[in-house]
Amino acid sequence: MKKILESFCAECAVLAASRGARSIFVVGILFYSLLYPSPYFYEVPQDLPFFAVDQDGSTSSRQLLRSLDATEGIRLHRYADLGQAFADLRSGDMVGGIVVPRDFERGLLRGQETVVPFYSEAAHLLSYGMLVQGGRLATENLGAGARVERLRKQGVPESAALALQVRGR
Repeated sequence: MKKILESFCAECAVLAASRGARSIFVVGILFYSLLYPSPYFYEVPQDLPFFAVDQDGSTSSRQLLRSLDATEGIRLHRYADLGQAFADLRSGDMVGGIVVPRDFERGLLRGQETVVPFYSEAAHLLSYGMLVQGGRLATENLGAGARVERLRKQGVPESAALALQVRGR
C-alpha cells in the first residue's frame, strides 16, 4: 500500500511540474464549468417521451404511472411489450422508461424494499436530470403514502404518521 501511495504522489508531482498538464486542467475545468452549460441556460425540457411497462397492473402501479405522467417533463407512453419499449429506446423514439415489476404492490404493502428499474439515455444531461427527478419524486411520494397507511393500520393517528413521514423516519 505504501508503494502505491508513493507512486501516486510521484505522478502527482510530475503532473504539477508539467506546464502543459496544468494548463489542460485549468482550461478543461473552466471550459466544462462555464462554457459547456451555456447553451442550456434557458432550456427546460418538457414532454420528454418516456415509456412505461406495467407488469403488475395493480392500483399502486397505476398510481405511480399517473404521478409520472403528471410530471411536467415526462410524456408517458404505455407499452404492453417490453421488447418494443426497449427497441424504441434504442432507436431514440423514447428518452427513458420505467418497468413496474410483478408483485410491486404486494412488496410495497408489506413494507419490503421494492426495486423499480428506470432506464434512460444519459447523453443529454438536462433531459436525464428531468427524468431522474420526476421518477424519484413519484416513487418517493408513493412510498411515503404506503408508509403512512401502514402506520395508520398500526393505530398511529394520521397527523402523527404524516409528521413522522415529514421528518424522514
